[in-house]
Amino acid sequence: MDTVQKSILIVEDEPQQLGLLQAAFEREGYLVHTATGGLDLIMPLGDGITLLYKINTDPALKNTPVVILTNLAIRDEVKNAMNLQKDYFFTKTAHTLQEIIQKVKEVA
Repeated sequence: MDTVQKSILIVEDEPQQLGLLQAAFEREGYLVHTATGGLDLIMPLGDGITLLYKINTDPALKNTPVVILTNLAIRDEVKNAMNLQKDYFFTKTAHTLQEIIQKVKEVA
């Protein structure tokens, strides 16, 4: 029986962090797609919070799991943007990579 490989999009503007996340999820068997900008929570040309509103209101995307990793202390604003019932928001410095991987496995 064929199994479908799960895929993940990782958006990170710090190359070292992106490489670490990509390698970790590839080791877990994920097909990893990467992007280096445009989806940060705060960006000069558009921000992640606006994107989250768009995802949440688009019928084709609204059920897409989103896990946010940030060093910003705007938890309530992000949770409101995502209209979350569960907590998919991680402060990078407060969680281990394994905790983040486990959350992705839970929601994907």
